[in-house]
Amino acid sequence: MASKDTVVFRIKELDPDIIAPSTKNMNRPEQGGSKIVIIGKPGCFVKGTPVMMYDGTSRAVETIKEGELVMGDDSTPRTVLELCQGVENMYKIQPLHDGMHYTVNERHKLVLKNIYTREIIEIEVKEYIEKDDSWKTMHRIFRNALDFKEQPITYKAFTLGKLISITNASRVPHNYMFNTRKVRTEFLKGFFIENGPFYDNSSHCQLIKDIDFMRKSLGIFWDEPEDEFSVIPVGSDNYYGFTLDGNHRFLLSSCDVVRNTGKTTMITSILYEKSHIFPVGQVMSGTEDSNGHYGKIFPSTFVYNSLDKSKIEDIIKRQKLAKQHLQNPWAILLLDDCTDDPKLFTDPLFQGIFKNGRHWKLLFLLSLQYSLDIKPVIRTNVDGTFILRESNLRNRRCLWENYAGVFPDFDQFCQVLDQITDDYTALYIHNATTSNKIEDCVYWYKAKPVPPDFKIGCSEFWDFHNERYDAENEKMYA
Repeated sequence: MASKDTVVFRIKELDPDIIAPSTKNMNRPEQGGSKIVIIGKPGCFVKGTPVMMYDGTSRAVETIKEGELVMGDDSTPRTVLELCQGVENMYKIQPLHDGMHYTVNERHKLVLKNIYTREIIEIEVKEYIEKDDSWKTMHRIFRNALDFKEQPITYKAFTLGKLISITNASRVPHNYMFNTRKVRTEFLKGFFIENGPFYDNSSHCQLIKDIDFMRKSLGIFWDEPEDEFSVIPVGSDNYYGFTLDGNHRFLLSSCDVVRNTGKTTMITSILYEKSHIFPVGQVMSGTEDSNGHYGKIFPSTFVYNSLDKSKIEDIIKRQKLAKQHLQNPWAILLLDDCTDDPKLFTDPLFQGIFKNGRHWKLLFLLSLQYSLDIKPVIRTNVDGTFILRESNLRNRRCLWENYAGVFPDFDQFCQVLDQITDDYTALYIHNATTSNKIEDCVYWYKAKPVPPDFKIGCSEFWDFHNERYDAENEKMYA
């Protein structure tokens, strides 16, 4: 029974047709487009998971703070932009051979390598589980060798390695363990010349771990750098994670390549539900080169691995002409986690899209991990915002103040967010309405199954691609 101070309202499921253009009004000259923002958090790890920092040291995932640097998969730093945590079904990733097990949440994206084509792909844990055994055998977790900056050393690396192997030293000095490949290689040569490759002294556990790290950091594995693995459900638990800049991939202390995740499943569902309207579209995705997701939906001629301002300018020019000459001028422009530099949103190109884009017969979808990337002058022109689960109190307040002000107070926003986003459902804030009632502005949306052969675009759009695109050489001819 609600108290007299409790405000009760019903939140309805979102009908994507309320996002302009609608099916009913798409052919009306006055029908404008929409600018939609999707904000979501990454996949995460169980407490205690050791993450490699940029200096080579290891830290438990829950101790990492905003602004710190973790080691990227290409030996360059990744900056921690935001933190997140929550509770979810967890799965242990157990390597078959030479590797460390780690535990992730259900939405976590695995980074896998095809052992035959060497292609790197990304796939959510729940999707991986459904794959057949032959596919799983071909796609394996993998580790990367590392480059560290040169550090000054007191003794020759070979000499110190040999000395440590025959003394009671408890561990490898950091300025040798996290040094150039040459220093690490010479150290191990000296160490193993006395002990052989299978050194095992149980009285010096830390030394064993240090030597093990050094060989892995050089790409030396007892088996293969790619390893088969099993996925074992371990029940519900707390998870911890963060949002990164760059390509969102980083390393665990074992040199395993992992990543934080985006919002691809929900975006794909939205595209499917509105696909009948759009004869053309263009996608720029920061993860397209690794997962090839949007190239299965759009002609790959119009799918880019990174942000390309010149191509955005091209589609704007196309839209200005199309609305004058074509019966169906509509187009989709999707930017999915490829706007790493927030300064982009001060560019006149992006300010123009947000201020004038609705007049260009354009549905603009912008997917972000960091809610404050968009400046206030642009946020006021957003027509709708999808908000996925967020547990950090400070980040919640930012979302409420900047995107969900329709809620009269912060506590009410948090209550609704918790109820709506508990099972992968998104909260949708609809700004393109004259009503200020919560019932008319707030909806819930959950991704629906999409046919595996789903495509976007008219036949002429695909013919244009097929006539010009050389898939073998990944080139497009005029």
